[in-house]
Amino acid sequence: MQSFYTLSEQDRIALTEKAMAEKRSLHERWEALAIPETTDWNRRAALAAKWLATSDSVLDLGCGTMSLEKYLAAGTRYYPSDIVARDERTIVADYNFVPPPYVDAQAVVCLGVLEYLYDPLGFLTALSAMYQLCVVSYCMTDTPKPLEPRRGHAWVNDFDRAHIEKLFKLSSWHIENFQIIEDFQGLWLLKQANQASHKEL
Repeated sequence: MQSFYTLSEQDRIALTEKAMAEKRSLHERWEALAIPETTDWNRRAALAAKWLATSDSVLDLGCGTMSLEKYLAAGTRYYPSDIVARDERTIVADYNFVPPPYVDAQAVVCLGVLEYLYDPLGFLTALSAMYQLCVVSYCMTDTPKPLEPRRGHAWVNDFDRAHIEKLFKLSSWHIENFQIIEDFQGLWLLKQANQASHKEL
């Protein structure tokens, strides 16, 4: 299977726009992952794991190559989920068409997921009803070095920081921490609003 990023930018945009017109997930994006693409995810995964150092169990949505697992504290129960199976443990789910899975985990991680969803608010709302903590990333349109064109990355939505943080609030999450990574994406630590400290960031 050919990796998505071996295609020309024009072909990637065309595939994304076709999937958007059909309101479907672009499975072709995820069936093969190129090594140069996935190595860039390590810093993000390491920071997410640091924020979850006291969590005893984590659900990793959009787990990809499961790089998060190697950074989690020893003994942390790890549950991977993705649109395609990555190993025998993978909970396979297309989050555009089914609710995110429930497992007995304290925290949920969504790294590089929201950009591919048609209803990120519904997705975030479902998560806040099931999990106490969430670490989520998003490549915003107003970062110092935004990644363009967005359709060339198979992204189906376009939010700036104010918009994505409004979605967190509307879905009953409170922002506990925030960091910009490599000038093009944000990473947030969220807590259920009814359990949050409500400190000002």
